[in-house]
Amino acid sequence: MRSIFLLITIFVCTYCVAQRVRSEDNSIHLIKMNNSERELYFSGSIQPYVAKPKDIKVCELLLSKAFQEAQRKGLIDIGRNVADYSRQFYGFVAKNGDTVIWVNCIFDKDHSLGTKLDKIILNEGGGDNFFRIKVSIKRKVYFDFEVNHK
Repeated sequence: MRSIFLLITIFVCTYCVAQRVRSEDNSIHLIKMNNSERELYFSGSIQPYVAKPKDIKVCELLLSKAFQEAQRKGLIDIGRNVADYSRQFYGFVAKNGDTVIWVNCIFDKDHSLGTKLDKIILNEGGGDNFFRIKVSIKRKVYFDFEVNHK
């Protein structure tokens, strides 16, 4: 009887851990930049901002909208899905005081890049495998949508 109870307990614990791992989104990565990286990518002194979960939700909603618009314009292959991209998020406060999240998207269908996404990945070329947008959290709009050149 004791061994049956132990087996059931092990099964339940294993199931709970597996569910927790599966529910984590491996496609979302918050990144940090040092001063020289900020200067290089944003040409100016900006204040870092740590994106909150509600900010990420706003970004994801606007990212889907931007992705569909880019597909209609032929900038991104119509066969692609936004869920096939891993996303790097970097928040900052712009000079005008607006909170902006820069979203860098990398085609990673099986989301296997893992810790490689802890640092910025920017590529020259690669077409629609790489694109990025900025999202104004305050105004809830996206801007500066950019797809890499082929």
